[in-house]
Order: sequence, then C-alpha cells, then structure tokens
Amino acid sequence: MTDSCNDAKDIADRFASVFQDACVPNSLQHHNNMQAQFSTQYMQYVGKNFDDKTIIVDLVSQCIEKLNKGKAPGLDDLTAEHIIFAHPT
Repeated sequence: MTDSCNDAKDIADRFASVFQDACVPNSLQHHNNMQAQFSTQYMQYVGKNFDDKTIIVDLVSQCIEKLNKGKAPGLDDLTAEHIIFAHPT
C-alpha cells in the first residue's frame, strides 16, 4: 500500500479500516462454532479470580513498551510498530 497519511485522524481511520478488514471470519459457520466453543469454555472456567486486576492505561502502556520491534506482522498484517507508534492516539 503506497498511500500516505499525515493527519492523526487519517492514520487512525486507515488503521481501523485495515484492522476491520483483517478481522472478518473466513467462514460464518466456523466462526459461530468457535464462538460457541469459547462461550462454553468461558462459562466453565474455574481459575484465578481476575477481579483484583484492573486494566488501566498505564498497564496497557507498559505492555506496549515491551513489544519487540522488527518482527513479522501477524495474521492481521499489523506489526508491533503499528501499535507502538499509534499509541496513545
């Protein structure tokens, strides 16, 4: 892709568009089956109570700072640099 964005809103919109396109299920039936499986396993989960952990901006920032740069993108075509340089906008 060769289009360039300089404005923060344009960058955010482009990021959202690419991410939205990458997150479309290949098969609606497979997606529904996986969603049902997740829901069943989630409802049956017994483990550590995460109520004492609150996700806050500082925690997200700390996790983003630990991302390794220069790695191959994931299935969504996003690299760590996309997240690092998009944050905190």
